[in-house]
Amino acid sequence: MIRYRWHGGGNWQRVLDFGNNTSEYLMLTPSNGGGQTEFRITTGGSATAQSLFAPASPVDEWVHAVITLSGNTGSLYLNGVLVDTVTMALNPQDIAPTFSYLGKSQWPDPLFDGEIDDFKIYSRALSANEVRLLARGSDAATVEPGYAFWAEGYLFESSTEAEWSEDPDKDGILNVFEWLFDTHPLNR
Repeated sequence: MIRYRWHGGGNWQRVLDFGNNTSEYLMLTPSNGGGQTEFRITTGGSATAQSLFAPASPVDEWVHAVITLSGNTGSLYLNGVLVDTVTMALNPQDIAPTFSYLGKSQWPDPLFDGEIDDFKIYSRALSANEVRLLARGSDAATVEPGYAFWAEGYLFESSTEAEWSEDPDKDGILNVFEWLFDTHPLNR
């Protein structure tokens, strides 16, 4: 879930871009080369990308975007409304990103011109009702498990970057992503 306000400008600005290079990533852009909002995930570059589309994000208006993956069904919601759903064989665990950018691309694309107000990753697909409640900003929109659940039982000893960027079980997935994918960093 991410909430952003885009001020317009060049295509392919990234609201978010997580990946390892320009062939293995997941990203969200408010306007792709075809004038659409696009979420894309790929492990083999643009030619093998799986995407969700919506009309280009409005300029200077807040947009609440949610991408869900339930089984092999990927869905894109904007402002609480389902705008696209497709079959997706890939999921974020297939990427195991080493780069996690908000407002920046792994490609030489323009930086995001706007603001990002809220960003959350959940360990499961949100229901359509949860997405609607979150988009409305309702107090009833608390979705569990949240960060406290991920961090429960694992004490980071200090606030340095090293703890969340470590890989103690040597499986190639950093601690922060193990928590986000609802696994424990010390279990293989």
